[in-house]
Amino acid sequence: MRGPGNRRGIRRATRFTIAAVAAAAVGGGALVYAGEYRNGADAGNDVNAADAEAPATTSAPVPAPEPLPAPPDWDYSTVIGYTGDDTEMHLTFDDGPGKDTPAILDILDRYNVKATFCMTGRQTDEEPDIGRQVLARGHLLCNHSYSHLPSINRGNAAGITAEINKANDAFARQYGAPQPTYYRAPEGVFNGQVPTALAGLKMRALGWAVDSRDWTKPGVDTIVNNVLSQVGPGKIVLMHDAGGTDRAQTVAALPRIIEGIRAAGYRLTTPR
Repeated sequence: MRGPGNRRGIRRATRFTIAAVAAAAVGGGALVYAGEYRNGADAGNDVNAADAEAPATTSAPVPAPEPLPAPPDWDYSTVIGYTGDDTEMHLTFDDGPGKDTPAILDILDRYNVKATFCMTGRQTDEEPDIGRQVLARGHLLCNHSYSHLPSINRGNAAGITAEINKANDAFARQYGAPQPTYYRAPEGVFNGQVPTALAGLKMRALGWAVDSRDWTKPGVDTIVNNVLSQVGPGKIVLMHDAGGTDRAQTVAALPRIIEGIRAAGYRLTTPR
């Protein structure tokens, strides 16, 4: 088993084949990234599971970053936990946009950091103005499904595709945004027919190598330590800007996390 600091394959996306870990992934969203065990739960999400009709909007779209084209030979059974080169790390925020997202955006602006926001379509329809702020400030949009129901991962390819496209439609309607390059499955479970759906959509599976476990609200010091104890080249960090009742601990921890990652010699950027 490789240790967390191993740099093998950092200059390309570090991969694992979903079929090889599907049995582990079914039980509570456990995933194995590059030989390391990670708990893939963002189970603290309180997003309403009811499938509400998407509200209309007349607001003007904001410019969105262009998505990266997926290579024609991309293996869609690959989940990316590491990417970029050995000078980089990557902050990602799940389940928004939400009421704590603006505070996170202000911190990222203050430190001149670009991050990836894995938004749900439902939250996009509920908080479109906050989502527009994310894109207007130059951050990367990732699809995190429409409803964030874990049962999505157990559906057939057609059902999974429809759920992902429903979120893509929300992004287009609310933000004027093109289809994102990346998809992060609810609870980080990419097994079953998810690879088939992603192959049809030409979208990449975005995982993580470092779980802040901020959704458990363990205290600011613990969140900071969960991240800084695992810094390493190319690693993708999982955090949350919404889901649950609030993300005040995440907001408080973020400046220390950014400063600690930079002090360890890494710059923060978005996956590519």
